Amino acid sequence: MKQCTHILRPKWKDCLHFAFVIILFGSPFFEFASGQRHSYCVKTDRDSVRGIKVTGDLIRKEMRELNTSLTSSMRNLNKGTTTQLENVTATTTSLLASTRLQLVDVEIQSANTTSRVDVLEVQTVNIAAKVDEMEILSTDMQVLNEETVNTTSRVDVLEEALAEIMLELAQLKEKPGGGGSDECERGYFGANCTACNCAIGGICDDGRKGSGRCVCFDGVAGERCDDCAVTGRLWPDCTECMPGYFQFQSYSP
Repeated sequence: MKQCTHILRPKWKDCLHFAFVIILFGSPFFEFASGQRHSYCVKTDRDSVRGIKVTGDLIRKEMRELNTSLTSSMRNLNKGTTTQLENVTATTTSLLASTRLQLVDVEIQSANTTSRVDVLEVQTVNIAAKVDEMEILSTDMQVLNEETVNTTSRVDVLEEALAEIMLELAQLKEKPGGGGSDECERGYFGANCTACNCAIGGICDDGRKGSGRCVCFDGVAGERCDDCAVTGRLWPDCTECMPGYFQFQSYSP
């Protein structure tokens, strides 16, 4: 009891020692000195120094444990951070590879689109050329139609003239025999003075001794002398077509 009373009323030197220890080491030594962590009290200066050493050892032990704990925590943190970095790196690498593949696909699609555009341009040029050809053909057909109309008109005129001539011949003769003479009229042949069947492109071998065969003019052919001798020429004139045109026959029903 006296010992505890003495501790509760220390000398001024002991108070300085305790104040120095408290300032230097903090609350752990205060707990040690106050008897909260140990079962004895410090009485003399030597005991104070010994208590300080014990407290220092405890503090160093706690510091080592704290250092060990911090080191372990840092290692675990480094491992976790390294693992996360590896995962992030792997994910980034995968995304970059996928992006590269997508870029390659886009480049391929762009090349295919460019090729298709080139093909469409070529087809457009071909279509434009065909349209030009159709316009030229349309113009040629219009010219041919005009030529056909003109030729048809000329044929109609010639047919009317031939009909008038035949009518005049019919009016001049009284009968096929030529009015009782021994000779047939022109355009008739044989013993019975049969009418010839020649077209305007030739003359008939007429007369009672005639054969009735049609003798064609130059450039005319056919059994009835009703066609051009040179292929590609236009009846009845048998003239040569202009360059770039071909023969077109028009038949009346």
